[in-house]
Amino acid sequence: MNSGEPAASRDVAAEDSVEWPSGVPAWAANSPSRPFDDIRRALGAFEWVTFAYLAWLNAMLALFHRNIAHAAQYFVIHCWIALGIICLTWAAAHSRNLVLRFAR
Repeated sequence: MNSGEPAASRDVAAEDSVEWPSGVPAWAANSPSRPFDDIRRALGAFEWVTFAYLAWLNAMLALFHRNIAHAAQYFVIHCWIALGIICLTWAAAHSRNLVLRFAR
C-alpha cells in the first residue's frame, strides 16, 4: 500500500540498480555516434574553416541558383570535396603513413 511518503533512497537504489562489469569500458558498446566522434576529433582548424567556406558557397548557390549556370553541379562538386576532406583526415588520423599525414 502506498502511504504517500517518499521511499528511502537506499530502497530505490537497490531496486533500480544495474550491475556494470568493471572490465568493460562504457564506450565499447556499438554506438552510432562513435564514428562521427572519431571524424570530429580528426578534423583540425583548417578543415573547419574549409567546411565553413564550402557551406557559405553552397548557401549562396542555393539562394542564387537561378542566376548561376550549372549551380547544381557546383553544389555536388562542393559536397564531394567536403567528403574527400573528411575521408582524408580520418585516414590520416588512423594511419602511420607519413605521406598520408603530410597530404592532410
